[in-house]
Amino acid sequence: MTSLSPSSFTVTGSNFSSNGTVYIQILNSSGSVVATSSTTADSNGNINVTVPSTQVLSIGSSNNTSATYTGSVVAVDQMTGKSSNAVSITLNVTIQTPQITLSTTSFSYVS
Repeated sequence: MTSLSPSSFTVTGSNFSSNGTVYIQILNSSGSVVATSSTTADSNGNINVTVPSTQVLSIGSSNNTSATYTGSVVAVDQMTGKSSNAVSITLNVTIQTPQITLSTTSFSYVS
């Protein structure tokens, strides 16, 4: 089981091209893009998009591991190519391996 806190975040912005495509880029702490999504600005050039935290992380299996992901979000106007300011994000990740138990009172062998 993996839990992310927060489970999503909202990106809002203004001054983008009217009705234009805006790319939301998630960058890791070293500045590399790790995820991209897109939205369409309204007629006034505003955006408001909720991004699931699962788009940010590529998580491998680990047993009872906790970690903190730190990065930033940038919005890029497709029409002009201009980027917004970068906003820092922090996600807390908890990864737990599923576990099972077996409970019996007796075993019988039938030949």
